[in-house]
Amino acid sequence: MAHATRDAEGFVRNITNIPEDEDFVVYGTIHAHPGSADALEAVYAETTRLAQDEPGTVYYCICRVRTLPLYVLGDLQWPV
Repeated sequence: MAHATRDAEGFVRNITNIPEDEDFVVYGTIHAHPGSADALEAVYAETTRLAQDEPGTVYYCICRVRTLPLYVLGDLQWPV
């Protein structure tokens, strides 16, 4: 099973033990600082566009929750 190493603030800094015989999926919530949600959304729009052409990417989706303006949700999947 994959293991995430976090820093003192709780941010993921490293992922180890990524499975070699099954798909690898990452789910997450991204928190924007007040006033930076629009800029964060723009960065992830470009990241999403670029990831679509990455070899092995099955699904890559980052979406903004308009009712929670400082939250962006991610769902990423790569096959082994």
